[in-house]
Amino acid sequence: MIAVIDIGGTKTDVGLVDRSGVLHASRRLSTPSLGVFDEAMAAIATALIELAEGRSFDGVGVACTGPVDPVDGVLGDVDLLPGWEGGAIVPALSGTLAAPVVVENDADAAAVGEAMWGLGHDAPSLLYVTVSTGIGAGYVRDGRLVRDSHGDHAEYGHHVIEADGPPCYCGSRGCWEVLASGTAISRRFDDLTGGNPRGLSVAGILADDDPLSVRVRREAARYLGIGLANLVTI
Repeated sequence: MIAVIDIGGTKTDVGLVDRSGVLHASRRLSTPSLGVFDEAMAAIATALIELAEGRSFDGVGVACTGPVDPVDGVLGDVDLLPGWEGGAIVPALSGTLAAPVVVENDADAAAVGEAMWGLGHDAPSLLYVTVSTGIGAGYVRDGRLVRDSHGDHAEYGHHVIEADGPPCYCGSRGCWEVLASGTAISRRFDDLTGGNPRGLSVAGILADDDPLSVRVRREAARYLGIGLANLVTI
């Protein structure tokens, strides 16, 4: 049995899979409610131990948003996870769960999974894009994950679409993520409606027929399309 953890800015999913990829049990946690890094790791480990019901793990696979060192599992400056910067995931979990832990950026992990078991199986190249709280992407070519020149995850969500666009936490303006992510959709809708008086979620905005919802949806779709076209060209 393999323990799996998917950490995002909004939610964290934990589960148990076997080596054929069958999911045996899972649980969803609210990431903001997990607290700072040490508290979050303890809560995640507890959730997995409860799911296991006495079964041991052969290993633990962690997919985490933002810049994360795939060798030692140390988090960089992850704006979506306040209080987690510099946290070392591998030692934080390996002792409690009594199993080896490996860590990868969530978009890269998803790209590898899609290339190995999904629709990208046997494809010579695959670009996987995830649009959620932020935007990330992973590129697999000839069965291998393509990293940047330093061996790290390439921050595809932070290439600039609009040089005079809204500021991004990375320090640039008009990044893909700040224009087309779920967070961007929510922020834009708040601006246009004076604070989202109907309390619509991102899913609600995407399904709503109100003219302002349609406007936000079209703007985000346009930026998403530009970003995808840029990545294909690159």
